[in-house]
Amino acid sequence: MGVGKNVFVATSLVDMYTKCGNMEKARRIFDVMPEKDIVSWSSMIKGYASNGFPKEAIDLFFQMQEENLKPNCYAMVSVLFACARL
Repeated sequence: MGVGKNVFVATSLVDMYTKCGNMEKARRIFDVMPEKDIVSWSSMIKGYASNGFPKEAIDLFFQMQEENLKPNCYAMVSVLFACARL
């Protein structure tokens, strides 16, 4: 597909698919991104939390931290929302 090479385009697609409730396609794009920024991670975490997958959101939050990325306010709010839905 090739969209995974541009962080901005790929993150926009991840965001679109999560807003449409298609977490499978969002995750597929997220997984092929060679580089992910904090916005990419936050979009995916928010998508999981908003679509009824709190465990996946929390797991991804911890995975993001293992990649040495510091959570931004959006990631924090999303993971707190996910925790509230457990």
